[in-house]
Amino acid sequence: MRTSGRKNPVLAELILVILFFSLSSTVLVRIFVKAGTISGFSRAETLGLVLAQDWTEQWKGKPENPYTVFAEEKGWEKAVSTEPGQLFRAWADENMELKPVEDKTGVYEIKARFLREEKEAGILYRIRITIVQDRNGRTIADLETASYVSGEEGAM
Repeated sequence: MRTSGRKNPVLAELILVILFFSLSSTVLVRIFVKAGTISGFSRAETLGLVLAQDWTEQWKGKPENPYTVFAEEKGWEKAVSTEPGQLFRAWADENMELKPVEDKTGVYEIKARFLREEKEAGILYRIRITIVQDRNGRTIADLETASYVSGEEGAM
């Protein structure tokens, strides 16, 4: 027996449920992808700031000699710059571990710029460490600090 013109409401409801679940899953996948991206950037930002703080603290122990912290053996190279001061550069992988000087294929480029200003009572040393993501040029961390060495100590 065939009924003409009658529709099965269960089938229509099933189609709507499948449509709703497919749209919901599409939205959820996009949310998870975005969350992964944000998590990766947040992780890089945290690691970058911790490393930048560590380097500045090590540098503050002997600000007149940045070569103790930013040595070539540790993955740093002295770079030529048109801006004032000394510039050191390094490259790091996705875990913020420095790569050897020859390997410039890191995910992050790290720059450390040093400035020395002579004052009447001593010398003001400044450092600025910038970590930039190579792929899109996005700044991950930018940390600047200074150390003042007074009198005879600053003249070394």
